[in-house]
Amino acid sequence: MENNNSEVRWEPLDDIGYHMTMEEFISSCECGGFIDYDGFGYYASADRQTDKVIIPSHVMSKEHDETYSHVMWYNR
Repeated sequence: MENNNSEVRWEPLDDIGYHMTMEEFISSCECGGFIDYDGFGYYASADRQTDKVIIPSHVMSKEHDETYSHVMWYNR
C-alpha cells in the first residue's frame, strides 16, 4: 500500500540502492542483517521512492511506517 502524504516527495528508483519489499527489510533488521551503522533507507513503492528515511532501529522499536510496501536501502 502506498502512502499518499502530500508532504513526502517521490522520485524514480535509482541504480545505486537495493530495492526490497518492506517484509524483506523488516526480516533483515530483525535477524541483525541490517543495523543503523550499515546505512539507511527510504520508504518506497514498487516503482518509486520517497525522501522519507527509514533506519533499522525504527523497525526494532516498531516506529516504522507500515503503509509503504517497499524500502530502497543504501549501504554506507
